[in-house]
Amino acid sequence: NFACGTGYITKSLLNKSIKYKITSVDQSNKMLEKLLNTNNLRVTAIQSDGIEFLKTTNEKYDVIFFGWALSYFDHNELLKLFNRVLKPGGILAIITNVEGTLDN
Repeated sequence: NFACGTGYITKSLLNKSIKYKITSVDQSNKMLEKLLNTNNLRVTAIQSDGIEFLKTTNEKYDVIFFGWALSYFDHNELLKLFNRVLKPGGILAIITNVEGTLDN
């Protein structure tokens, strides 16, 4: 869960019956503190600048969830770095608001 914030997506994933490990990355310690209140052994929280994490990690991921933070990053650089850490056939799931999303 890239740029995980308080862990909304991470917590949603933990409610699923599939047993997997989740790595949640955010630059804010305060956001990660809220996430870590879940006390779940399947979650590894990493405090790091997102771009630096993607550039330096040696891990490969099956899925990357990235929600509501797209506007904070250079899209081209981010996509290249996501590709670097995704396993072959991996999935990138991006959630973002577009104009009109919150009108109702």
